[in-house]
Amino acid sequence: MGFYLKIGLMLLTCFLIRPSAFGQQFTAIGIAVSLFTLLLHLHQQKGKGLPVKISSQNLSVIIMTSLLFTLLSLHVVLVNSNNNLDFVLKALIAHIAIIISFGIILSNEESNITFFRWFIKILLLFVFSYYVTLLLSIFIPLNSLQLFKLNIKGYEGTGNTYFPFTILYSFMSVGENGFKLPRLLGLFRESGILQMFMIWSLFNLKRVNMNKPWVKVTLFLGILASFSTAGVAVLFINLVISFILNKKLIRAAVFVIFAYLAIFYTPFIGVNAKMDTHGASISDRYIAVENSLNSLKENPLGIGLYNATGFNNSGINLVAASSMIGIQGFLLAILTYLIPMIFVQNKRSYFLSVSPLLITSLTSQPILDAPLVYVMMMALHPIYAKQEMQNNKKKLINNSKYNKLVPKFSLPNPEIRMKENS
Repeated sequence: MGFYLKIGLMLLTCFLIRPSAFGQQFTAIGIAVSLFTLLLHLHQQKGKGLPVKISSQNLSVIIMTSLLFTLLSLHVVLVNSNNNLDFVLKALIAHIAIIISFGIILSNEESNITFFRWFIKILLLFVFSYYVTLLLSIFIPLNSLQLFKLNIKGYEGTGNTYFPFTILYSFMSVGENGFKLPRLLGLFRESGILQMFMIWSLFNLKRVNMNKPWVKVTLFLGILASFSTAGVAVLFINLVISFILNKKLIRAAVFVIFAYLAIFYTPFIGVNAKMDTHGASISDRYIAVENSLNSLKENPLGIGLYNATGFNNSGINLVAASSMIGIQGFLLAILTYLIPMIFVQNKRSYFLSVSPLLITSLTSQPILDAPLVYVMMMALHPIYAKQEMQNNKKKLINNSKYNKLVPKFSLPNPEIRMKENS
């Protein structure tokens, strides 16, 4: 009971911190819940007589995240941007408290696997609910299915919730008649963020023993339901990376062509189609990045996190945010994703796991100050390691040279033993 209470509190924390829908307002409660969960975990481990250990992977995430936000805080002081110092200090406290709590708890293999399994299951429930709502809307007006509206700070036009529990971001206009398709939001700030976590899930299913066709199909349907062009691009880029890392270069080359066609020409969410219906979502990012790069030429060290840059959407992605955090902050943010790879046994699987987070941060979503993103980097790799050890052991045992060195033991035939005794 205590174990699942701990997992439940961790999942609750996930949806009280950024980039969740409630993370804008309830991060302080999320910190309190995470610290209480840590105390519960320490009590459980003490009761079992087990030592509390932090895996090298999780320790590296803790160190890099703490270093990143400590330096961003010092940077704000050095550039005399004291007007935003309180916001930066709050981000520093939130990240250190939450990442340390999760880092210790998720170093336990059973807690790690169970937590991430249930996190993925929650995402699957969002997808099931969306398609139930979509099916019901064929027979019942969508307005009649509305239950309530979530108030998401800074996103007043989103959060409409429909039966059974489908939270929508907005509607995607399709065709000349303006037919609208609802965009799935889940319990996150933007549809693209939900899509990022679903792509992350696709490349972590083996690790949590959920690598089943129906799970993959459901997650893929959820990615489509988000109607995010950047998300589609991230998915295909990650698949190309997967083929390259697995030395399937011909498939990778074919998929590059397929990815190009999908990104630009997919109906409704392809770049060409979206420029006609929702061009602002693409142009805003392009303009923000261009303005940020121009600002960096004048001030390579940046003007301080959360400081006004003089242009809109300055934090819309990590590249755009570089005008605030400087080149040094930009590079450190990237290293925060990559340094833990040094401490994992299966570096290829870790890179595939973290790529959706890194690419999404670089290109499309404001998740620099989102603790939950760094929690995703703590998915351990012991299952892969054990499987590889077992497979190597089997190969070793089956090896003819090895068999010659190992004496063979066998139990005597029971009939022979009976004759000897008589």
